[in-house]
This record gives sequence, structure tokens and C-alpha cells, in this order.
Amino acid sequence: ESKHTYTVDWTVNGKALYETKGFLSDHTERNKYILIKQQYPNIDLRFVFENPNKLCGGMKQTHAEWATKHGFKYCSIKDYETIERWVNEIC
Repeated sequence: ESKHTYTVDWTVNGKALYETKGFLSDHTERNKYILIKQQYPNIDLRFVFENPNKLCGGMKQTHAEWATKHGFKYCSIKDYETIERWVNEIC
């Protein structure tokens, strides 16, 4: 057991949390998000990736594949339509 503080990149109406990531660099970083989801199953944590098809650090898995495997919603930073839809569904 350990205690950590997590600061999200941005939020909309306090209902959804968004992480903007250029690169999921290592296992420690990826595991942090998995643990957050396990400890707070009702949290709506979504990822906005610079490139969802980029490989995660040290893996043969893309950011999109990692997010899908762990049940996170995600999109590309250039996917303005999805980002707008996400904001509108929460507001």
C-alpha cells in the first residue's frame, strides 16, 4: 500500500478526467492509470493521445491497443469531433 497524489491534466464539469499524452513512457506510468481505475471504478478517465498508433515505451502494443485492453476511452488530439462529443455529453 502506498499513498500518492494524482493531478489530472483537465476535467469537464468534474465528471470526466482527461489525460493528454504524447507517449506512455514506461510500465510505471501505465500501471498508475490502471491502479487509479481499479481503486476508483466509477471514475471516467479518458485519454487524448498525440498518436494512438504510437508504440508504448518498451512494448509492442500501441497506445490505442493498451487503452482498449484496459477499458479506457481514447482518441487522437486531432479528432476534434470526438473531443467535442465528449465535452457535450458531459455538459
